[in-house]
Formats: sequence, C-alpha cells, structure tokens
Amino acid sequence: DVAALEEPFPVHLAQAKCYAAICADRYGLGEIGVRMTYVNLETEELHYFHSMYTGVEIEEWYRKLVQDWYRWAKWQMDHIRQRNESMKHMDFPFPYRAGQQKLTAAVYHAIKEAKELFLMAPTGVGKTMSCVFPAVRAIGEEHGDRIFYLTAKNETLSVGTEAFSILLDRGLDFRTIRITSKEKICPLNEPSCNPDDCMFAKGHFDRINEAVFDLIRKREIFDRSSIMKMAVERRVCPFELTLDTASWCDAILCDYNYVFDPDAQLKRFFAEGTKGGYIFLIDEAHNLVERGRDMYSAVLVKEHVLGAKRILKEGPKAAAGEQEAGTEAGKEAGKEAGKEAGKEAEILGEAALSAAEKGSAEQMSMAAAQLPKAIGKADGMAAAQLPKAVGKPNDGDAKAVVRALERVNRIMLELKRRMEDSPSGASLGKPYLLIGFAEADELLKACVLLYGRLQAYYEESKKTAVKEALLDFYFEIRSFVSVSETLDENYVIYAEEDEEGHFAIKLFCVNPAGRLSAQTAKGRMAVLFSATLLPVDYYRRLLTTKEDPYAVYAPSPFEEDHRLLLLASDISTRFADRGEDMYRRIARYIQEMARARTGNYLVFFPSYRMLKDVFEVYRREFDVP
Repeated sequence: DVAALEEPFPVHLAQAKCYAAICADRYGLGEIGVRMTYVNLETEELHYFHSMYTGVEIEEWYRKLVQDWYRWAKWQMDHIRQRNESMKHMDFPFPYRAGQQKLTAAVYHAIKEAKELFLMAPTGVGKTMSCVFPAVRAIGEEHGDRIFYLTAKNETLSVGTEAFSILLDRGLDFRTIRITSKEKICPLNEPSCNPDDCMFAKGHFDRINEAVFDLIRKREIFDRSSIMKMAVERRVCPFELTLDTASWCDAILCDYNYVFDPDAQLKRFFAEGTKGGYIFLIDEAHNLVERGRDMYSAVLVKEHVLGAKRILKEGPKAAAGEQEAGTEAGKEAGKEAGKEAGKEAEILGEAALSAAEKGSAEQMSMAAAQLPKAIGKADGMAAAQLPKAVGKPNDGDAKAVVRALERVNRIMLELKRRMEDSPSGASLGKPYLLIGFAEADELLKACVLLYGRLQAYYEESKKTAVKEALLDFYFEIRSFVSVSETLDENYVIYAEEDEEGHFAIKLFCVNPAGRLSAQTAKGRMAVLFSATLLPVDYYRRLLTTKEDPYAVYAPSPFEEDHRLLLLASDISTRFADRGEDMYRRIARYIQEMARARTGNYLVFFPSYRMLKDVFEVYRREFDVP
C-alpha cells in the first residue's frame, strides 16, 4: 500500500543518493534533487518522495559511504593475496595411500576444466582430503572463488571440518564456516525474530557489520561455538551472523538443503540469475538421490484440508464474520436488481474472482465490465461498487477460503473412491492410484485457487490465532502449488494412504537430475563422491543432466585375500517376500555368523523398518535382552 508509506526505505534512498552524488560530481552541480517513486503494481497508484541536497552535502555523504566500504574491500584484497600465498608451498598433508594420488589429480583437473566428476572410492582411501586439498589449490590458482562442502548428515560434516582444520594447522589462510540451522543455533527455546521477543533481534542491524568484521579477521573455522560467542558479545542474531559471515568465507560447510532446497537455499548465493565460481564438493552423493526426490516432491493430505476448514469455521467468531468480497458483493447488488440479474452477476463475479486469482487481468476486466449489464436496472451506486468488489477479491475472506477448501476436498474424496475401487497396489500391500497429468488438472487448479484465497486471507485478516493455527497447512499448500508448476516427465502423481492411514496425493519427483543440475550450474563444477556410486550410469542419470561428466574409481586399499564373500540363496529382502518366516531365516544367519568367531559385527538392512522387524525376531529366537 504505497499510500501508507511515510518515507522511502533507507536502502532505496541510499541507492538513489549514490546516483545523485555521481551526477553532481560529473556535471559540477551546486545542488541536486532526488525523487523516489513507489508504484502499486496492481492499482498503478504512484507515491512520490522528494528531497534536495547541496553538491557539498551529497559529496560528503558519498565519501563517508566509500570510506566505510573501503576497509571491507581492502580486507578482501589483502586476504585473497595472503590466502593464495599460503598455498604456494603447501603439499598434500599425508603420505599418499594406494589410489589416493590418482583421485587428487582427477579432482584438480576436473575443477580446472570445469567438468563434473563422479568419484567412487571405498572407505579407507581418504577421499575427503583427496577432494578438499585439490579444491583448495584450485581456488588459490583462481579456478574458482568459493568451496561448498555439502553433506546429508552432521556426522559427515564433521569429517569435512576436520580436513579443513588439518590444512589450517599447516599454515593455510582460508576462511571457513560451518552453517548450523536456525533452530539449533537460536538462543530462544522457539525461534522468534520479533524484536519484542528477542534481545538479539532488537537493534541487530545497528551492530551486525562490526560483528562480522571482527569475526572474519580471525583465521579459523567458524562453527556454532565461535559464532555464538561473537553473537552474545555483540548482541546480534547468531543465525544472521552466520549467513553474513559466509559471504566473506572461502569455504562453506553445510547440509544439502542450503544449496538444493528451494525453501532453504542460501539466496545470497543461489537466487535466480546469480552465478559464481563455486566448487561443490558433495559428500556421500548417493544420498542426494533420495534427498533430491524429497526436496522436489510435495504431498497434500485430505485430513489436513478438513482440519484447515474446521479451524476456519470453529475459530474466533470474528474470523467467521469477516466481510466477504467479490462474489458476496455481487450477490447483494444482484438482489437489489432482481433475482435473475443477481444470478448473472454472481456467475460473472465468480468468473472475475477466478481470473484474478489466476493472474489474468484481461479476463478480470472483461468480467467486471459486464457486471453493470447483468444488474440491468439496479441503481447506479450498486453498479459502481461491483467492479471495485471484483477488483479486490477475497479481502481477508475466511468464507472464501472455506469454499475453496470444500472444492479441494470434494475432488480428493472422488479420487479416494477411485483408489478404493482400484486393484492397484496389491504388490505393495496397500492400495494406491496412479493419476495422469490431465486427470490431476482439476485438483491442481483447485489448489491454485485455494492458495490464492489463503494468501489473501493472510494479507488482510488480523485474526492471529486462526492464522497461527493454519500456518502448517499454509506451507503444505504453498509447497504443493509450487511443485505443481514444475511438473514434467520426471514426475508421477499418485494417491495413497500414508502411515497414519490418511489419504494423500503426492507429486513425486522420480528423477531429480534436472533440478539438481540447475543448482550446480550456478557454480563452476561439482565433485560427487561416495563409496557407493556403483553402477555409476544409474547415479549419473539421477544426479546430473550434464553431458559426459568424468568418472574415476579407486580400488580398495585393503587386501582382497582378507575378504570373504558368502551368498545365502534362500533368503530375500524384497518387500513382497518379507514376513515372520523370512525374518527368522535371516536371524539364524546372523546368529551363525556371530558364533563363528569372536569379534564385532555390523549387519546392514535395506530399511529401518526391516531392521527393527528382524531384530524383534532375533531377540525372541535367541533370547537376547
């Protein structure tokens, strides 16, 4: 609402004043004016702010700005020079193990040539240092400007942290930061960025620059402990301190989400249209397939739709009694003009609302223009009000949201009936229904409509208790609509009952390669390394769309004649073969192996569920506490 602005945003005005200072200097002006123009994109309403500055005044302001920035620019230039100098005589920190030198050379050449690399190395080869060391050297030779070391788990993130620590101990000047999630680093029990709730948020922007500058001058790995120490000392938000410090670091160690997840990615590095010389070191890359599928998929649960409807209908009376817009206005005006005219006005009102929510301004204008005709003999005041009502759809209207929820629920109910009548899913032990893209169209359109009305409700309504209760569902429908806009041949749509017996529609990303590659394309290249990347063609198809990526394999450093492979041909881990009898056979094999020789044993299963089931049988069969 531009009319509600009392003054321009400081950062906007500062940008304009920079232009003013440049123009005043270039043309030798004694004074110069600045006009800030804010535009409401929907109504095209304009709001102006004017200010005048003398040439001396604007020059002094600009000179102070440049002086403040100069120390950051100088620090950056000095650091890059010192960093690169510290690498010149740095050798690999350990004697090379068998196959390790081959891996190190492959990583370096792949980075230099900006080619994607799949690196398979069994446990014990030392693949982490084989990736980190050549990446650091490549940065020093200007074949990249920042390393992202990515993992699926905190445990493996510690391995990467240790590798950088070893190089720092040997004299490397390299700013490295490990990102801790907001929930884990926030000093409050429940994160709240409201300055009234958090002393770290109040006045944060007045103190953050000095806190960051103090931190980056230290030569260390910035982890949760060092970030918290500085945050408490300077009284700034520790998570925001982490993100701002990351902008000045040479290496960022973090979870996959901060690069690949659309909701969690670091916007300062990966926003649309951005690109940098990033080197992605992706540890345990086989995990990225399932994580990618999860990040780019979405689910909508029928029971959650009904729950949202119940919240809106049974919440505070004020929420249910909010003024209806658009269609309701059409109904009221229609009554004054007669029942028949009212019906036509209501239909056209619905059409205009639907067009507005789909973003079709042309259709909305056409529908709005027809409304006075539909009203016919209605008085001029009612006719004049209708286009305004249509032009501002859903004005915080809880009833409009409820109607949209009911529509989505009806469609999901019909799909549930179809699933229950379908024999599909017998092999999985539970029913499911594959849904074609054309079949899903009605549901997806209804969800877009629902999301639009829910957005309007959040923007207009002041009923905080109801909005808070709806928040989880809001994010669920937002994610569902967002993913629906990216559907292509890499997706399937299906319905099933989830683990809690709820009916759910899933937009499932079978092959995440395209979405993952779009993110790594914002950098220079990626090294995907793991002990389990075989068969490599399978992982290539699921992790990248790049043409002809390199692949290198290191043999195990352990003696082959120390290895014994035994195959049990009378057991199966296939889902359809699982059951008490099969679990009993597997339990006996485990017992026989463990009894053969004293020592420690690891048993691996294809799922946690199967592990627990076999363990229960094992405990009963062999009386294990």
